[in-house]
Amino acid sequence: MKKEKIPGEKTTKREVARRILFWFFLCVFVVAVLKLGHIGYTYWKNNRGYEDLRHQAQLSSSADPDETPAGGTKEVTPEQSGTPEETKKEREDILPPDSNGVDHDFLKIMNENYVGYIVIPGTEVDYPIVQGDDNSHYLRYDYYEKESISGCPFLDCRQAPDFSEFNSTICAHNQKDKKMFGTLDRYRAQEFWEANPYVYIMTPEGSYRYKIFSVYDQYYVDVIFSPHFPTETSKKELIDLALERSIYKTDVEVKTTDHILTLYTCTEDTEVRFVVQAVCENY
Repeated sequence: MKKEKIPGEKTTKREVARRILFWFFLCVFVVAVLKLGHIGYTYWKNNRGYEDLRHQAQLSSSADPDETPAGGTKEVTPEQSGTPEETKKEREDILPPDSNGVDHDFLKIMNENYVGYIVIPGTEVDYPIVQGDDNSHYLRYDYYEKESISGCPFLDCRQAPDFSEFNSTICAHNQKDKKMFGTLDRYRAQEFWEANPYVYIMTPEGSYRYKIFSVYDQYYVDVIFSPHFPTETSKKELIDLALERSIYKTDVEVKTTDHILTLYTCTEDTEVRFVVQAVCENY
């Protein structure tokens, strides 16, 4: 006997399927919102921690106009030289605009792995620098040694902590909220570099001003990420590669006797890093 169709049966099945799909996509949406909210809260919490640290280190206080020239920096020419004490004083005078420097003793107490402080005017880069036992710990832990997706800018663990290497390398995350090295890619535009060519590194040994001379993308496995450049040939190779790869020409002179700073962060391509390199003007 042929089964008699029940009126509205097909419609009911369709309605049930729609409801199942509705609740499924609603659950997916809610989970996504909760995850995004958690990430946003984590970013806010981490940023708040660094903001508090910044104020405690007194980095943002206004400079004394009687001690610091207009613009917050003091020009140092190659001809200037003197005793180690005088050289150290010159380094201390090289500070970011509107800054009295930083309390290194305080930051060292907060984290024994502290080696210096980095500021890049025109960006959000304004953080203490640490140096761990490896190059992965501070990708996952903040300055307070708490697990964090933001991490903390760190100096390559294989390099001298006083930035005395021919090339000192600092890495930090490229965050979506533009914190850490999230604004480093502003240097893709030559106009931005022309307005903000300097990177400031303040250490217990003194403060240094670096002028950016090269900006480019590079695969992570490359000679520029080597910890040491022991020979004149290897130093020249690094300089030549940096100048050749740069997105735009800066005409900044770099010699093998100089001290270079290499900053890098991740890009959308997991195998490629965005690299900014600068040469010290007062080491």
